[in-house]
Amino acid sequence: MTKHLIPSSKLYTNLKLANPVALRQASNATQNFNDEYIGKIMKKKHQHVNYSSMVEHQPSSYYAKKRTDLSESKERLTTISYFYADPEIDKATEKPLTRLNPMTMMYLGVSDNNSHLLRSANYLRSELPIRLAHMIKELRNLPFIVACHPSILEIHERCIKTFRQFDQYDKEIKNFESEKAFNNLVFNMLEMNKDLLALLCEGFKDTRRYISNETLIKHRLNKILSTRLGLRLLCEHHLALNKQSNLHKSVLSNDIIDMFETKMNSNDNFYSTYLPSNSGDNSNSISARDEEWVGIIHQKFSPKKLIDTSAKLVTKLCKEKYGIAPKIKIDGHINSYFPYLPLPLEYIMPELLKNSFRATTENHRYSSNLPDVCVTIAVNKKDFIFRIRDRGGGIPHNLEEKIFDYHFSTASEDRKESCNDNDSFTNDCMNPSGFGMMCQASGSQGLAVMHGYGFGLPTSKAYAEYLGGSLSFQSMQGIGCDFYLRLSLLDIEPQVVRI
Repeated sequence: MTKHLIPSSKLYTNLKLANPVALRQASNATQNFNDEYIGKIMKKKHQHVNYSSMVEHQPSSYYAKKRTDLSESKERLTTISYFYADPEIDKATEKPLTRLNPMTMMYLGVSDNNSHLLRSANYLRSELPIRLAHMIKELRNLPFIVACHPSILEIHERCIKTFRQFDQYDKEIKNFESEKAFNNLVFNMLEMNKDLLALLCEGFKDTRRYISNETLIKHRLNKILSTRLGLRLLCEHHLALNKQSNLHKSVLSNDIIDMFETKMNSNDNFYSTYLPSNSGDNSNSISARDEEWVGIIHQKFSPKKLIDTSAKLVTKLCKEKYGIAPKIKIDGHINSYFPYLPLPLEYIMPELLKNSFRATTENHRYSSNLPDVCVTIAVNKKDFIFRIRDRGGGIPHNLEEKIFDYHFSTASEDRKESCNDNDSFTNDCMNPSGFGMMCQASGSQGLAVMHGYGFGLPTSKAYAEYLGGSLSFQSMQGIGCDFYLRLSLLDIEPQVVRI
């Protein structure tokens, strides 16, 4: 082969000295060369002479650029290797999670000298890197075609960046000045990852057609969403403890306080029942902590109030979309209350009601009176249950097994397109005037892409299971559906809820 000859090669030298006369003489002696073959050899000669001239006359800058390109390529390979093979992340994934019982969080969330704030900060300092590492592990276990999507890579990169920030924060937090700096780090993490749900939806929407193993994807997504929920609950709880303390202006930066108060005052898709309403008082008369709240845990959580608030929002959205909305009827243990974390439920309940309201309205669109959507509350010594019953026609037999699949939606293609076109119903579904941490943490963008993308029900199911509960349904085709949301009470053994 003479394709890649260089000027110093022996064969190239022989070619360079070759001429037709010498070749014909060799042909007469050996009778191996004919005129066609001699022509091919001479053609090769001219090609390599031109190649030699090109190589010998290259400017020095050409080789400098080549060396630079090689250096950049090597640097990229080093970066990629570090991106995927960070030993600190590998070590952290081998450590078990320390999941807390919310009742323990509530009892340890109060102290006379505010020492609980330092205790909470130090717990987060050691726990957050481990949880972030486990989330990174789940992202890396995704199928290649999914993991390479720009949105998923963006999540991956953010998790690595956040992991390194907390992993390098190795000093113990011993005073409130240090805790203030740590609180800023926690807050920045929440802000940086507020659109994580939107990125997940976008990434899986674009790559879904390449996925053959839906069970694997569902398992990975459940783990990622559950880990995210745990991270956000812990971080929100810590910031809430600080905001409820009489030192909140000393341990929270003005940016954090201003953000909370600005969004509360403007009602800009923000709901935070655990923040003191009079936090604008002067430092000599700092707002007292609401005795019903310890962090994000409401000591007198009322299931009926949750339904009332959710129904008010969904009714408004339904009327704006269809011009009419079914009424809601609440029965059962409507006067019950107990300690619980309402924030995840402030995401789950509107999702369930939206499905029931939409099905009822569309199934009876030509009726003058819509049947009620009925919600029954049942509380016992072990758990509490919501049953959401509608007359929306039920779920067809062939779709029942797909209801909790990611990216499956019972909405028609026309409604999916209208969701993508940002119609008013979709926008409001995505931007509810509150509903707690799930909306505020995601900036409502995560909710925005979930409606019509088939993320609402599977995400609600993943959250319910993370909280030690379940989400199931019974469909009566031709009549309607009953959805059952069952959640364990916080202090019931052996099914103790752990975050």
